[in-house]
Amino acid sequence: MKQTLRNGRHRIEASVEIYVVKEGRYWTVVSPALRVSGYGKTEEEAQASFKIEMDLFFEEATEKGSLAHLLISYGWTLSNKFAIPPSVNVPVELLPKDGSGFHRGNKQVAIFM
Repeated sequence: MKQTLRNGRHRIEASVEIYVVKEGRYWTVVSPALRVSGYGKTEEEAQASFKIEMDLFFEEATEKGSLAHLLISYGWTLSNKFAIPPSVNVPVELLPKDGSGFHRGNKQVAIFM
């Protein structure tokens, strides 16, 4: 999934880590670096929900002109040439007790600064 933000001239791509977790009967997709999550009854529904939430996050922050400030407050390092998300540890509450229903992935995001 690629997100594109067009509030500037410089296009910067970043890869954000996501966690996909099954909690009981539901799946959750979380990006700690963006503080965005989605959920659903299936992993596919959770991924679709996550995409909607991420689109809304970028759209609202871009419209308010606060995207760069928000990302910096989340621990990102930004310049006209790069965007580096903060390194994050897996939140303990995301780890299933039985070790199943958990995996990591990455999503590409493109940011225009």
